[in-house]
Amino acid sequence: LREIESHSGRLQVGQHPSDGSVSVGVLRCGVGPKSAYARTAEALALWTPDAVISMGTCGALCDELHIGDVRTFEDSFVDTAPAPALCPLPRHPVAAVTTVSRGCWTPERRRELRKTGADVVEMEASAVAQACRDFNPSLRVHAIKVVSDQAGGSPDSVFGSSGIPTPLHAVRFKFRALKLCHQQLVPALLPVLA
Repeated sequence: LREIESHSGRLQVGQHPSDGSVSVGVLRCGVGPKSAYARTAEALALWTPDAVISMGTCGALCDELHIGDVRTFEDSFVDTAPAPALCPLPRHPVAAVTTVSRGCWTPERRRELRKTGADVVEMEASAVAQACRDFNPSLRVHAIKVVSDQAGGSPDSVFGSSGIPTPLHAVRFKFRALKLCHQQLVPALLPVLA
């Protein structure tokens, strides 16, 4: 982005480098649905976009998805309850997503969430979408995520033998997530913004 302005400690708005007439805002909404809802609502009071994209990482609820896969979403859930649909982004495979308030670490929880039809689990997209709908029901909301783990599925060395992260495992996971966002998600998102 060029000509970046800070609208708050979490919201930065700048001009897209390929087209100076397009403004792009970047909001750090935090982790979890409560934080995502509150910070999205705060940001919308400061700056009004034409569309919103929730981006980040997710856990796969099915074995067909692998770490590094990028998906956009249409069908959405909040935990196991249906939620309003999202607008899928063009040129990307579409999956179903569920937003939860606590991580999915066990095979039992994975099966429970998978029964909804969700392919992935994450902690912000539906909350961002709800904040946007509460602000303006016609505001388009998209989500695009990169798979960072198997969400209670096959063992993952980043989480250790118990499958539940300790603080050290959490640091390793954050490093993996940052690397996946940089190497997989950002290149997938840039053509959409152009």
